Amino acid sequence: MTSQSTTQITQDSLTNLIAGLMDGRDKMAYNQYALRKVVGREELITMYRSNWLARKIVDAPAEDMTREWLTLETKDESSKDKLEVAEKRFKLVTLLTNNLKWGRLFGGSALCISLHPLLTLMKPS
Repeated sequence: MTSQSTTQITQDSLTNLIAGLMDGRDKMAYNQYALRKVVGREELITMYRSNWLARKIVDAPAEDMTREWLTLETKDESSKDKLEVAEKRFKLVTLLTNNLKWGRLFGGSALCISLHPLLTLMKPS
């Protein structure tokens, strides 16, 4: 049985374009961190589903933002009741919380709220 030695190169993302030019400029002034790896969508989904810490990092701020929901104040109690019924019927809190989580996980998301009952996204008016 032979043992194979594998070499793994690790590097940070600190770059400096001036370091090897051998001139009098201050090399510390030109240090910067460069983004080396872009994480793909599948990798983000896998991290979110399989790692509790990654899930908490995404979920906690979104859940904190919607934990204490808004309180409606209107002059007309019947319209307030209708709005609260519609809010519960459309599960607005859950939709907004999930939208915020998607935005944190993938870097952005959109929530389309249609107020017109016949308007569809497939056939905009």
